[in-house]
Order: sequence, then structure tokens, then C-alpha cells
Amino acid sequence: MTEYTRPATWEDVVQVARYLNEAGVEYALVGGYALIGHGLNRASEDIDILVDPSRENANRWIIALSRLPDGAARELAGETDLLAKDPRYGIRINDEITVDVLGSACGHSWDELKVYRTSLTRDGVTIFLLNLEGLLLTKGRGGWGARQDGCNDFAVGDRASLKRLRPAGSGASPTCDLVSPAAGVDAR
Repeated sequence: MTEYTRPATWEDVVQVARYLNEAGVEYALVGGYALIGHGLNRASEDIDILVDPSRENANRWIIALSRLPDGAARELAGETDLLAKDPRYGIRINDEITVDVLGSACGHSWDELKVYRTSLTRDGVTIFLLNLEGLLLTKGRGGWGARQDGCNDFAVGDRASLKRLRPAGSGASPTCDLVSPAAGVDAR
């Protein structure tokens, strides 16, 4: 077991998505790597996933993330009500890499955000993530690292970048089609 986590890479995102898909987890990538998936240049050291907070889904994501090299998520086996009681909390899995598992994002529940779920394919693996409209909702007020004024320091810049990607005056909800998911996204 490693003493410290290392920064996650896009290859780690693909591997985590593979594990989640194989276990049948209802999830969406959010945070820095979701922005990268949409073609934004954004640094991130961890992987943030929004999950259906149900007990059944919790069992699946615990099994999936237990496959990470250090098996840190195995400590959660049998704890399937982790997010079901209060999805406002997140679970940080510090394995070889760090994965944050969230039952809600910026005050928006899984049920509210799942309609914004889209996907891209990388190395033959489908990666589910929020589309731009969904990510804009998660970059509002009160998210991770919120300041006293309710804004998240990262969210201010992320929100501006996401707005620039929206088609001008369209009011449309763009998806990963903007970055050609058939070809995959290279975020190196």
C-alpha cells in the first residue's frame, strides 16, 4: 500500500470507468476530469464521480473501486447506506489515486443531474459524464471548497470556460458531440 496518493491521469479515469461499468454502477464523471472530457484545459489531481446514492448502487461502486491497486474501498464493504442517508456528503477513497464519490453536487441530487448525463469513449471504454449544462449547475455556489461568499474558487473560472463552449444564443444543451466522442478525447 502506498503512503501517499499520486495525481490521477486520464488513463486512471479510463480504468475507473471500466471498473464502474463492469459493476453496473450508475455514475457520472464530474469535476476537473469531466471538464477535460469536454476539451477544456484543466488540471486535476483526483477523480470526482457523482453516483446514484441508493444502497444497491453503493454496493456496486464499493465493489468496483475495491479493484483499485491498494483496495482501500474494501474497508467500506457492507456500508451500503453511506450516501443513502444524506447524499450531501462525499466519500474520499485514498488509494493509489484519490477518487471522490458524491451523492450530490453543488446542492443538486443525482436524480436532478442524471438527465444531463452523456458519454464519450476512450480506448474502447464508455465514460459517463455530465454534459456542459449539467456541469454548469455543479459549478454554481456552495460546492467543494466554497468561500464565505458561497463561491468556489475553481468554479468561477470553470463556469466562464464552460459558458464559452456553449453555442452562442442557442440555449441548447451541448454534449460531448462538440469534442467528437467517436474519436475519443486525448487529455494528456
